[in-house]
Amino acid sequence: MRPNIAIREMGVTILLLLIPIESSANFQITTDETDQMHPAIYGDIVVWQDERNGNYDIYGFNFATGEEFQITTDEDDQLYPAIYENYVVWQDYRNSHTDIYGYDLLTRKEVRITKDQNDQLNPAIYGDYVVWQDRSFGTSNIYVFRLSTAQKFLVTSNGDVQEHPAIYGDFVFWQGYESNNWDIYGFSLSEKEEFRITTDTGDQIKPAVYENIVVWQDDRNGNWDIYGYRFSTLQEFQITTRRNEQYNPAIYEDMVIWHENRNNDWDIYGFNLTTKKEAGITTDFGSQIFPQIYKDYVVWQDKRHGNWDIYGHDISTRVETKRHIEEKAVKVESGTVKQGQVEVENGVGIDNSVLIGLIICGLVITISAIKLRRRSREITLKKAPMTTEKDQKKKEEEKPEEKIQIQKKKEVSEKLICPLCENEIREDWNSCPYCGVRLKDDTQIY
Repeated sequence: MRPNIAIREMGVTILLLLIPIESSANFQITTDETDQMHPAIYGDIVVWQDERNGNYDIYGFNFATGEEFQITTDEDDQLYPAIYENYVVWQDYRNSHTDIYGYDLLTRKEVRITKDQNDQLNPAIYGDYVVWQDRSFGTSNIYVFRLSTAQKFLVTSNGDVQEHPAIYGDFVFWQGYESNNWDIYGFSLSEKEEFRITTDTGDQIKPAVYENIVVWQDDRNGNWDIYGYRFSTLQEFQITTRRNEQYNPAIYEDMVIWHENRNNDWDIYGFNLTTKKEAGITTDFGSQIFPQIYKDYVVWQDKRHGNWDIYGHDISTRVETKRHIEEKAVKVESGTVKQGQVEVENGVGIDNSVLIGLIICGLVITISAIKLRRRSREITLKKAPMTTEKDQKKKEEEKPEEKIQIQKKKEVSEKLICPLCENEIREDWNSCPYCGVRLKDDTQIY
């Protein structure tokens, strides 16, 4: 439940004395007004794709130093970064098709990993290995590249569509399209042997792996749930059971996270495999999607301000670790109310997503356990900006329950794109294999 605070015009001054008792564990990483999307995290470093320069570049943020830094400067798009230790990889459009590039944060050297004339997409990295999906043979297969030897080799070659690889240790996983549905497959790098994880007739997509557990998104029950498989016991298990949609799982140690439309918008949730307890990570306005996790830190892309920003959450301390807001007293002549948010004329917003204690004495209201945030872009009584085609498209993305048409990509008239993640898709797919959004409901496309 999100508590509501109503402050009405009374022609008098109301004193809001802010006494933090329990601060929100969410913190904002990017503040640029353009879009920052698809974060990845390892150690103290978060990386993402960033639109601030008119194209998508790869940027990063160092939690230890509090510094943001730019990784790519090419005028074409660089998308979908992944990171392991000091090495970042991404999907790059500078050569008229998509290649995989890498960057060493220590040496500050960039390297082109793939040089084929077809598209290489969706890279992942672990240790000395980079994996991606490759369209070199007219379909989509999984390749592996070893950084230390610069050797590339093919993992899959059965002629079906293999996409969205994940890697941990000696094992590579992906989603494979065969017999009109998606299943999860794996490959041992040491034994050079492929194996199958799922056999259900529904779709299983978007694998993520940590040690001996692989998790994925599964629609065998008529909606998208999160399932897992533990290699130590050779047992499959179901993590979520609600009838709404759970998308894009990620895992670290015993914590599995995903984004879900439980409250009529997209929020981040987590489940502890040891304690069997679920926890809500975000309850804010707008959409929070594509979460990633490393140890106690969860990061995601967040649309609470109207554009996509990168946010984070500290699971362990549940206190805000970046951009702290100090205790303040604010005088307000009058205010207006939005659900879960008090907004005032000077652009200061009070996020009441945590417990609030009200002690009313005369005209003094003491509000405890709240977080004060500067909201310079959200000012009461401001004129509504003109809606552009791009703005309308972003607005449609925030309404997952509404039926939307898959539109043809303008640059290449014959290609279909996903309305949420904008990846290229096929007309016969029921769901997007990249972001998991459902594309068809029975025979109706939406």
